[in-house]
This record gives sequence, structure tokens and C-alpha cells, in this order.
Amino acid sequence: MTGPERDKLIEENLQLVWYVMARYYPSTINSPEREDFFQIGCIGLIFAANNYKPGSVKFSTFAARNIPVSYTHLRAHETRHD
Repeated sequence: MTGPERDKLIEENLQLVWYVMARYYPSTINSPEREDFFQIGCIGLIFAANNYKPGSVKFSTFAARNIPVSYTHLRAHETRHD
């Protein structure tokens, strides 16, 4: 996949980050840090785009399973540093 193709996947699926936040982490939607949580979810979306193999499953399905991982990594990091 070329860089522009990857970028297009990311741009077309930004709403998916909001959906995952609302579905799995509803308290983040109205949180003062919601933009921070969105950015963390975008990192998961970028990770998904970098590792996606076209033809395996729909990108949105693949990404929806990878976005929550970025939140898990954040919480693990916060736990170690508390």
C-alpha cells in the first residue's frame, strides 16, 4: 500500500475513533481530555493503517479492533508511572 492510500484510509476512518471512544470508553466523550483521548485513538488508527493487509478483512473492522489497544497501552503506561 502506498503512502497516499494509507493516508486516505486514515482520513476516511477518523469517525471510527469517535465511535470506538463512545462504545468502549463512554466517559471520555464528555471529558475535558476528550481531544487527548481522540489523539490516542488516532495513534491506534495509524497503527492499524500501517499494519493492514488489503483483502484480509474490511479496514474498518481491522481498525476497530486495533484502536482500543492504544488506550490499553496508555492505561498500562499510567499504571507503571503512578
